[in-house]
Amino acid sequence: MKEFIFESEIHNVKNNTIKGYLEEVISSYNMGNYRSAIVSLYNVVLCDLVFKLKTLHEVYEDQKAQNILELLGNSNNEHRYSAWENKLVNAVVGSTNLLDKQEETLIIRLKEDRDHCAHLALKDYSLYSPNKDQTRAHIRNMFELVFLRDPLLHKDVIDTVLTDIEDYYLTVGSINPERFGSYLSVKYYSKLNKKLEEKLFKALWKYIFISQDKEDDTKRTARYYAICSLVERHPDTFLTYVKNDPVSYCGNIKINKGEAFDTSYFFKLDDDRNKLRCINIKFGLSPQALLIYFLSTYPNFYDELKGDIAEILAHEAEKNINLFTRAIFLNKNLESHLRSIEDYKNKAAGEIRKIDYFDFSVFTMIDTSIDFEQIVFLSKEAENRNYTSVLVDFILVWLNRIGSHDSVQGVMKNMIFPLFHLFSKSDIVKLLGIMNNHGQITGDKKNRHFYIPELKRKISEYYGADFPIDEYNSVWQA
Repeated sequence: MKEFIFESEIHNVKNNTIKGYLEEVISSYNMGNYRSAIVSLYNVVLCDLVFKLKTLHEVYEDQKAQNILELLGNSNNEHRYSAWENKLVNAVVGSTNLLDKQEETLIIRLKEDRDHCAHLALKDYSLYSPNKDQTRAHIRNMFELVFLRDPLLHKDVIDTVLTDIEDYYLTVGSINPERFGSYLSVKYYSKLNKKLEEKLFKALWKYIFISQDKEDDTKRTARYYAICSLVERHPDTFLTYVKNDPVSYCGNIKINKGEAFDTSYFFKLDDDRNKLRCINIKFGLSPQALLIYFLSTYPNFYDELKGDIAEILAHEAEKNINLFTRAIFLNKNLESHLRSIEDYKNKAAGEIRKIDYFDFSVFTMIDTSIDFEQIVFLSKEAENRNYTSVLVDFILVWLNRIGSHDSVQGVMKNMIFPLFHLFSKSDIVKLLGIMNNHGQITGDKKNRHFYIPELKRKISEYYGADFPIDEYNSVWQA
């Protein structure tokens, strides 16, 4: 765990007045004056809460903050100061997102220690002396709960975050989802308390996986990447939210009778061709399709969703082989899942060939129907489940059944090469044997210069110069 250094963290405090006060607190702590540090720390907490309320009122026009400031008024005179302190903290917890109930208990503990430090104990006429660890814990808690939090995030910030998600995704996120997630984490997620975090998660879940509003379709993919980067921070916490309220999270998810992807970007094809068309998640349209992708990444959530969710997602997965590939959580193990993918492809291909048997572009579409992203996904799943040999066999069978030499480059680039690190030496022998004896592969004159040098390089890199590469002349000399 990263060490929490007060002198470094104080540079992240935005309010210069508060920063000056905190320097006094830290100075007292460093000199061993723990009693003085506790007393001054509590006062700085109250001061910062008031400053944040003023910022919310004056900069963001937050009505709740204004109401609290009017309620407090100038009532913090000497005789009623303690009541004013309680009123401030209670109002902040009850009416804003500055603090939640759990965090309030940490401020109450600080107040109790402050009272002990500031007042003479009548029992023995002594002053309370906190130790170093107690004092450090209080200071760190207050940094994390109060001083380092942006006041913007303490108003009703959900709409602000949703708008920013959509705007930033259009400019950056669609090109670089990782940078998109990092941006959201730094600007928003790292500053949320538990109450706001759950509220944002629930709003994103609703707009992505439940809402059927057509206006949400254009924003759905951006929000999907946003919820993934949010959950990735600590999945178990968000799983608990779903576990505690499964009806809210899955009660309104229905079977989708429309399309899974936005096909306006493509030529309109019949349903059977759509099943084997290589469509990226960025064109995800339906809540159910995106839920399949989400659950494939976080399968523990699937176990907490109730009702007809398996039937709903199985229905959606049937619409495209890439969706079907992601729905691994619907199968008992990876081996049976890979068999079902092969069956899916063969069945859909059979229906297409009844219509377009002599259209050889159809063969290429069938052979390259699973995209690179899904192969990477299957690779991770195979490694996590110790099924790598099963996945390699699946890919080799796929290669052996391609129907067009125009397919070879795509299959090599998107299916073979991403899994090459999983190939044993005997798997390489099988691969070269398939390529050496497959007419469509040896007959590829047009594109082979794109993948043959890469194949040679990988074999040399993994298995050295002693590999009997010259035994497969048809592969290299076709």
